[in-house]
Amino acid sequence: MRLTALLHALPVRQVDLKPDEILFKVLVPFSRANEYIKEFKQSPRREDDIAIVNAGMRVRLEKEGDEWFVAEAAFAFGGVAAKAIMAKEVAKEVIGKPWNQQTIEVCIQLKPRGPYTVYAIDLHR
Repeated sequence: MRLTALLHALPVRQVDLKPDEILFKVLVPFSRANEYIKEFKQSPRREDDIAIVNAGMRVRLEKEGDEWFVAEAAFAFGGVAAKAIMAKEVAKEVIGKPWNQQTIEVCIQLKPRGPYTVYAIDLHR
């Protein structure tokens, strides 16, 4: 039996299985106390496994006095590509900040860095 962790992204519709292997179990850890995880997927059809755009977000909050602060954060965004982009700069920006609307607005205004093109997409249409 081979135990492996998903540490890398493969091209679309490719798997990391050898010809004589079967997928026996997938372990997804439970979230911890005060940890919130949300995913989004927009695809052409409900049955289609390939998304046009997708996102995954995770924050873990800690309470100090009467206010909640971001202790951990991770944000991933994907599209028509082999792997997602981790928004590490956004995560760094929110850690230690209070969890409120102002912090969320700061995140939205951050300019992405990297060798990729960003398109504005209106998902409310």
